[in-house]
Amino acid sequence: MNKPAASFDESSAGLLATELTFNYFSTIMTASFTIIGGAIILKGALIPSAPVTDLFLIGIGLLAVAAVSALEGQFRTIINLERRQARSLYRRVLLTVGPGTMGLGTGVLFAYFLNNFG
Repeated sequence: MNKPAASFDESSAGLLATELTFNYFSTIMTASFTIIGGAIILKGALIPSAPVTDLFLIGIGLLAVAAVSALEGQFRTIINLERRQARSLYRRVLLTVGPGTMGLGTGVLFAYFLNNFG
């Protein structure tokens, strides 16, 4: 038996929650790009002779996934707002994937730099 779709919340609290979700995705995307840029600059400035290993590439890749999932989350937020749909399961997944992959990517890059400095 299918559950009926949740109705769109047009109250001020519902619209504020939608706006905060959009800003949350924006923050995840900005932070991911900032960490990517910082890692590349740190790599080039401090240890230019160190090889670019799989660890570095995996970290950059995970951060790129976080940025793309945050961008997709922003698009889904706008689409749901235009269609007056409640929060979708896909958007909930993106709310988890974005910060999760950003944290993993940051940790992997941290491990890369510890291996090359330590």
